[in-house]
Amino acid sequence: MRVRIQAGHLESLAGHARSCSPNESCALLLGLVRGGEARVSGLVTVTNQDGSPDRFSMPAEELISAYAQASSEGLDVVGIFHSHPASPAAPSATDVEYMAINPVPWLIYSGLDGSVRAFVLEGGSPREIPISGKPDLK
Repeated sequence: MRVRIQAGHLESLAGHARSCSPNESCALLLGLVRGGEARVSGLVTVTNQDGSPDRFSMPAEELISAYAQASSEGLDVVGIFHSHPASPAAPSATDVEYMAINPVPWLIYSGLDGSVRAFVLEGGSPREIPISGKPDLK
């Protein structure tokens, strides 16, 4: 599995993360999965209803709206994005727990260095996967 995402989308996600700091930001990635590749063609930023620097959750009404948007555009939710404002771009224990419930690639942005990394859960452990189209987001 890999994630293909346009540089402009990654820049938008990084901007969203910076605007939400010091709290975590979150978004859904819309697109299609083809040949082991999650191809992102759209983004839906979502409110972090926890308003927390180390946790996020998405309001049900925003999730329903994002899934309806994806469906109306012939797309799927192919990934989840969130930020770690003051820690590395690596899944936390809480992220791993929720990755099991949401088995799509997870993109994590680090406010420490502007890096973005993608992960999937395999056998209960996160595995990093490649991102194509990734610019320097510092």
